[in-house]
Formats: sequence, C-alpha cells, structure tokens
Amino acid sequence: DQNNFYANCSGSGACEDITDLSDGMGTEVYDDDSLIQEVSFADPSGPTNPDCTGRTSNLARFCSNINLFGRLGGFRELKAELERSDPPPLVSRIKLILAPVHEIKEFLVNDFLLWFTTVNERVFEAMISMSDEDLKSDYRTASDAIVYMSTLYRYTDRPDAAQLADTRRLQFALKGFKSQFLERRLASLNDINEILESLDSKESARDEEYGPFWVTKDFMCEWLEQNKILDMIFTRNLHLEVLKRSYKIMTFLALNGKIRAGEVEMIWEVATGKHETIQKNIYDLLLQTTRYLKPEILKIMVDLIRALPHGSYSQQHIDMLRMISGILISIGSKKPFEFQF
Repeated sequence: DQNNFYANCSGSGACEDITDLSDGMGTEVYDDDSLIQEVSFADPSGPTNPDCTGRTSNLARFCSNINLFGRLGGFRELKAELERSDPPPLVSRIKLILAPVHEIKEFLVNDFLLWFTTVNERVFEAMISMSDEDLKSDYRTASDAIVYMSTLYRYTDRPDAAQLADTRRLQFALKGFKSQFLERRLASLNDINEILESLDSKESARDEEYGPFWVTKDFMCEWLEQNKILDMIFTRNLHLEVLKRSYKIMTFLALNGKIRAGEVEMIWEVATGKHETIQKNIYDLLLQTTRYLKPEILKIMVDLIRALPHGSYSQQHIDMLRMISGILISIGSKKPFEFQF
C-alpha cells in the first residue's frame, strides 16, 4: 500500500518516486536495467517485517534510503563481489558485505531476498572447502558469515529456506569440530551448543531472533549420533576444555534417551587411567546427567563403580552412588523393581 508506505515520511523530496512495481514481480527484475529504478527493495509493511518497533522512528524514510541504495546499484555491487571467483573475496570481506544486509533483513521484500540469496550456496561452498590452515585465523568470522546467510534464507518464502539455513550451519560447525586446532573445535562446539539451547528455548523467542527452525530434537539426536560427536569428544584428541563445554550435548542426549549402555561404558573406559583432572571432568559430566538417565543405565553405572577396587574410590564415585541411589529409590517408590546396592 503506497499510502501506508509514505505515511511516516517527513520532509519533501525525502523519499523516492512512487513506483508502480510491487513485490511479486519476480527476482529477474533486479537484473533488469530498465526496471531497476522502479523496483522495491524494502518496504516497512512487507511480509518479512513482522515487528520492527523501535528499530527506527521513521520507517518510510529508512526504507526509502534502502531503495535508493538498491536503485543506484549498491546491492548489485555487493552481490557481484560475493560472486567474484578470481580472486575470491576474503572471509573477512564476505562478513563485511553480508553484515549490513543482515542488519536490515526485516525490511527487505521477499523477491529481493530470493535474488540476493542465490549467491549463498556459492559462498558457502567456498568456505566449507577451505582448509584448516586457510581458516586458521578466520573461523569465527566465517561462522558469523554463515549465520548471516542462514538468517537471510529464513526471511525468504522458499520452501526449503529453514532446512538450508540449519543444515549449512551444522555442516560448518562439524567441519570446525573436526579441526586439529583446539580454538576452532571450541568455537564449533559453542555453535552446536547454541543450536541445542535454541531448541530448548521458547519457540516464539527463538524464531524472533533467528526465524523459524527446521531442525528438531529428534533430528539433532540423529545428527549427533551419525557424526559420532561423543566419540570426538571423548576419544579423539581428548582435551579438558572440550570436556568442560560438553555438558549441554550430554544432557541433551540424556534427556532424549540417547545415553545408553554403550555410551556410558565407552565414557567410563575413557576415564580409566587418565590424569586426575581429566578423570574428574569426565565423572562430573556423568554425575550431572544421572538425573536424566533411565534406571537400567543407572544400574550399569553402579556396576561399573562396584567393579573398582575399593581403595580407588574417589569422592565423585561416592557422590555418584549417593545420587543414583536417591534416584532409584524415588523411582522404586512409584514403580517397584528389584535392585540391591
């Protein structure tokens, strides 16, 4: 509605000429020199702008400036730079280009976003194919760029937008978690934890920040298992800092019934014979997840502790036995079962 578009515009000549073109013309108009001066890039009342209260006191003027930038070829130049292949743009430059577009995403019309995000896959493939050495100092920057691209996808109406956004982000996190560099593994672990935390948050709050999610708890359980994330935490390049950041993954899997006998026995075996500090952190992870484990898994943990020589019992073993016994007694009072300590 053109009247609504300019209702908040103050000052004469501040807004561009009213256009006869509206959203829905298709993405090709953004490459058409004969139409570029009339097409809309932003609209304060557009479908991708559910609530921009507080973002700016004059939405019409703000969107007018975005449209002017687009009609002067600004977005074309940004997209062309992202598409450049010889030489390709640096990761830091990719982030700098995407950041302002990401910042105004709520105001951008759907057709423009569909046109602009056609570059996403090329940029993603370029970053996912970068070597560990290439990403040595740029992983966090690249991760931010992935988030920007993912969020722009979510603001389009393409049916697979949320799926692309989530799977691309997970692919990049997995790449980082497999890195030989600790800093990159920790950053990737934080990305995975952030996704898990988002699944536990209220849907309205989560979608307001990132847009609709495609991944579900079931999908993430399967993804964590298929990619052997627990194996990478406990058996490949075991590191104290990785253990400290693995609580969210452990509790998420436990809450969803995915910490089973095999996982408990593997983790217990890893702890055996390790340095006291490493062992303590592994036992802490198990201790923190006991309340979410099934009774039969808790019984296995008791058997593992029982098998230890009495002289090797630590305070953590005693704490685990105390917590497990309390949980089993509580469960037994509601649903009797046979078990003896």
